Amino acid sequence: MQPTARRALKAGAAALVALAWAAWAPSPARAGHDGPVFYVDAQHPAEEDADGDRHFRSLTALLGARPGLGRGDTVLLAPGRYEGDLVIAVEGVTLRAPDGPERTQLAGRVQLAAPGVRLEGFSIDAAGFDHGVWVRADKAELVGLHVHGAGTGVLIEGDGPLRDVVLDGNRLYHNGTGLAGRGARHLTLTANRIEANAGPGGALADGFKLRLAGNVWRANGGDGLRLADAFDAQLDDEAFAANGGHGLALAAVGGVRVARGRFAANAGLGLDGDGVQDSALVESALTDNGLGGLRLGGRSQNNRVAGNRIDGHARAGAAGVWLAGPVFDNAIADNALGDNRVGVLFEARGQAPGSNREQTNRMTRASAEGVRVAASGGNNVFSDNDLADNNGTGFYHAGGRDVLSGNRVSGSGGDGIWLAGGAGPALRGNASSGNRGSGLRLGPGGDGAEVVGNRSADNHEHGVRVEGGAGHRLADNVVEGNRRHGIWLAGAAGVDVAGNRVARNGGWGLRAEGGALDAFDNAWVDNQAGGLSFEGAAAEVERNAVVRNRRLGLRAEGGAVWARRNWWGDPLGPAGAFSGGGNAVAGLALDRVLP
Repeated sequence: MQPTARRALKAGAAALVALAWAAWAPSPARAGHDGPVFYVDAQHPAEEDADGDRHFRSLTALLGARPGLGRGDTVLLAPGRYEGDLVIAVEGVTLRAPDGPERTQLAGRVQLAAPGVRLEGFSIDAAGFDHGVWVRADKAELVGLHVHGAGTGVLIEGDGPLRDVVLDGNRLYHNGTGLAGRGARHLTLTANRIEANAGPGGALADGFKLRLAGNVWRANGGDGLRLADAFDAQLDDEAFAANGGHGLALAAVGGVRVARGRFAANAGLGLDGDGVQDSALVESALTDNGLGGLRLGGRSQNNRVAGNRIDGHARAGAAGVWLAGPVFDNAIADNALGDNRVGVLFEARGQAPGSNREQTNRMTRASAEGVRVAASGGNNVFSDNDLADNNGTGFYHAGGRDVLSGNRVSGSGGDGIWLAGGAGPALRGNASSGNRGSGLRLGPGGDGAEVVGNRSADNHEHGVRVEGGAGHRLADNVVEGNRRHGIWLAGAAGVDVAGNRVARNGGWGLRAEGGALDAFDNAWVDNQAGGLSFEGAAAEVERNAVVRNRRLGLRAEGGAVWARRNWWGDPLGPAGAFSGGGNAVAGLALDRVLP
C-alpha cells in the first residue's frame, strides 16, 4: 500500500466508517444482491475516485461517493491491508476479497448492523479489540474469513434473537474466545476451524435450531464448544481435539443430536453433559480424553448413546461412559468400549442414577472394571452386553434393584459378575466363564439377590460365591467346570438353592459354612470333592440328584441338616453307613436321611 493511501485510510480510522447512507434509498433494481459492483484497490489512482466508474482507492473514498452503497450492492476488495473499523448498516451488502484472506486484510472491527450482509474471503486483524466481527442483525453470512487477535473472534448477539446467521469455511484463531453467541435462531456453522484460542473455542447460549457440520474445534485453552440453554441442535461430523477443557460441553439443553463426531485428546471429557434432555450421541469416536469419554449428570434424562467407539480413557478416575448423580431413562446401546480405566461407570452425587438401560455394548480390556455400578437409584437394566478380558472384575455392582440379564462376561482378571451389596438386584440369564476369580459373586452384605438361569463355567475360583446377606435365591443356574466349589455359601441366611445343575467342579458342588439354606430339585454331579458339604450350617436338602461325585455325596459337620427324598445314584440310597450303593453320606444320623 502506498504511503498516501495508508494516510488516507488512517485518517478515517478515528471514527466508525458507516456503510449506510440514509439519504440514498436503494432502488428496486438493487435488491437481492443484484445491485452494482464497486471496486476498492489501494493501487487505484486517487484522482480517479470521482470519475463515476465505481473504482476507488480506499473504503473511505467509496463511502464518500454519491450515490453510495445501496441494498444488494457488492464491494470487491483487491489485495492489501485496509485499516479502520466498519459498521455495515445497509441491508444485503456483500464485501468480498476474491484473492483470499492470505492477501487481503482488514485491521480493525467489523459490525453488521443490517440484515443480509455477507463478508467473504478476507482476514480480520482485531488485535487489542473486544471483537473481530459483531453480528447484530439477521441473515448475516461470514464465508472464508480469518479472524484473529480479538477478545471474541465472532460475536453473534443482537437486541433480541437473531435468525438465519451462517458461518461457512472460516478460521477463528488466537482470540480470547473464538465464537460466542446468545439468542441465535436457525444458526448454521459449516466447515469452520476454531482453534488455538486462549479460552473456549465456542460458547453459544439460548440457541434454537442450530445446525453444525464439519467444524473443527481444536487446541483451544478451554472447552472446544460450550452449548447452554439450547434446544434442537444437530451436530454432524464435528471434530473436538486437544482442547484444554472438554471437547463438547452441554448444559441445560434438549433435542441435541451429535452424529459421527470425533472427540480426541481433550484434557477434560470428550463430551460433558449436565441437564441434557432428549438428546443423542451416535456413531462417534471418543478416544484418549483425559477425564473420560462421556459424562451425563445433573438430571440428564431420556438420552441415547448408541453405536459409538469409546476407548483409551485409562487415567485414574476415568471411564468410557460415566453416569453421575440423578440421571434417568438414558439408553446406552451398541457401543464398543476398549482400553478404558472403567468401561461404564454409575456413580452417585447425591441421588444415584436410576431407570437407565445399558444393552448390547462390548466392554474390553479395562484396566479396572468393564462396568462399575458404584451406586444405583434402582430399576437400571443391563442386558446382552459382552464384557471380555477386563483386568479387574468384569461387572461390579454395588447398587440396589437393578436387573442384569443376558450378559456375557469372560476373561476377567477378578470375578466375572460381583454383586457387592444393595438390596434386591437380579441376575438373569447371564454367562460368566473363564474369569480369574469366581464366575458369580454376592456380598459381603446385600440382601434378596435373585440369581436365576445363569451359566457360570470354567472359572479359576468358585462358580457362585455368596458371602453374608439374607434372602438370596439361586435357581435354575448351570454351574460347571470351575476349579474350586460350584457354589460356596459363607454366613448367608435364608438362601433358596433350587433347580440348579452343578457339575464337574474341582471342589464341592455346594459348600456351606454357617448360615441357613434350603436346597431343592438340584443336580450335583461329578464334582471332585463331593456333592454337598455343610459346616455349622442349617439346611434342608430335598429332591436333589446327588450322583457320581468323586468322594462323598453329602457331608455335615455341626449345624442341623436334613436330607429327604434325594436320589443318590442307587435305588437303596447312599453308601457308607447306609445300605445303598450311591454317593456316600457322612456326618448325618440315619433319621436325618429320609426316603
